[in-house]
Amino acid sequence: MEKINLVILVFLFSRSIKAQEKNEFFSLNYSLAAPAEFKKSNSEMRFSSLDTYLITPTINAGIKIKINNIFSYRFTEYDFSKEKNTSDELKQQLTDAKWSVLFRYNFNERQYLFVLPQIIFRSDLQNKFSSKDFFPAIYAIFYHTSKKNSRLKIGYGLAYSRDYFKNNLTPLLAFSYESERLYFEAILPGNAQLTFLPNPAWEYGVVINLDTAVYKSDSSTNPETEYLRTLNIPLLLNVSRRIDGILWINAKAGVSLIKNYGALDTHFDLIENQNTSLNPSPYFSIGLSMRLNENKK
Repeated sequence: MEKINLVILVFLFSRSIKAQEKNEFFSLNYSLAAPAEFKKSNSEMRFSSLDTYLITPTINAGIKIKINNIFSYRFTEYDFSKEKNTSDELKQQLTDAKWSVLFRYNFNERQYLFVLPQIIFRSDLQNKFSSKDFFPAIYAIFYHTSKKNSRLKIGYGLAYSRDYFKNNLTPLLAFSYESERLYFEAILPGNAQLTFLPNPAWEYGVVINLDTAVYKSDSSTNPETEYLRTLNIPLLLNVSRRIDGILWINAKAGVSLIKNYGALDTHFDLIENQNTSLNPSPYFSIGLSMRLNENKK
């Protein structure tokens, strides 16, 4: 498997917080957001998630084309308390499974194109499977290396998804910079992360990420509800430590700056009085990952 820094970079945009390092190919994480109070009521909500992903070895399709398959799964549980500091709770469980195929086409040593089509299954598993459980997405970014600084890569692209409205078309601006002691990458408006590399066994840095998704849902309290839309923007400090060989432990802590939870009808329109915003709250994550050995890049 080749060095896959920008494979991870493109994957990050369409997922929640993932690899902090360019050569990570497997990850398993548990995340928890502390209870946050709704802005217009005395109730509160907390959520936790378990997520994993795997990036397969690179397939060379001729001289200029390289392909990676990416498989990911996330299970999220939302806990709602009807009144703050009470034990009267309502739970909402959501499943997110995704198959992505990353295509890279090399025009030359300085220019290349990433295309990432995805098949996404998102549901609360309360209904029989249908086409409404699946959400298509595709991302394309053209990168080129700066003539003035070979460490700097700049990209321009476009994304199509159903992660917020029914048909999102989003222009993308990407940056990647790597030195021996520092790594920075960003896809705007999706995410940005800065990682410091003091030695081969330790890393630390900061990351901010836009995590939004739409799920097929069946609400017994509101028959108009066809989908749920979630939004979370965490700002986190992270630290990673090599345990042994290719195995790393990763920890993150910070604050979930913006959270939103809303119900949509069959046309992806917000249902009146069913869109709620929450106050910021602490956010934590712990996980294990596997990376390519540096001497095999």
